[in-house]
Amino acid sequence: MLRSSACLAAILAVALGLRAWGLLSGQLAWHPDEVLFPSLLPLNLLGGDLNPYFFNYPSFHLYTLTAVFGLDGIIQVLLGASPDLQTWRDTHYVLSLERMRDLARWVGVVYAVVTVWMVAVLTGRLHGDGARSRVALAAAAWMAVNVVHV
Repeated sequence: MLRSSACLAAILAVALGLRAWGLLSGQLAWHPDEVLFPSLLPLNLLGGDLNPYFFNYPSFHLYTLTAVFGLDGIIQVLLGASPDLQTWRDTHYVLSLERMRDLARWVGVVYAVVTVWMVAVLTGRLHGDGARSRVALAAAAWMAVNVVHV
């Protein structure tokens, strides 16, 4: 039991490392979708209109980014980096979309690592032995290193 828990933790650590590698390396390039969708649309939602008016991408992701960006704005105001939320929001429209891009990418990393964990849980349930069974660990390990998912 303890050994399989350590194995699952190691699989999740590998999944996190593979997905965070690009963010931590500093070699970030913009993807065309990142300018509008993960950065500007959530900032529009912070303005009070909760309708994204764009449904080609999952709305839950936009709402999650809105919550993360809003929390970041509140922290920046509390730390004195910005005088108020409106100034913070307006500043991020023009001057520092890189911060929004990086926060959005970290949200994606969290989604991906949770997906690897959920593969272990669901495979364990389907197989009947739990998330720490060999089959569940093998499925999670495959998902952790799957090129398409990374």
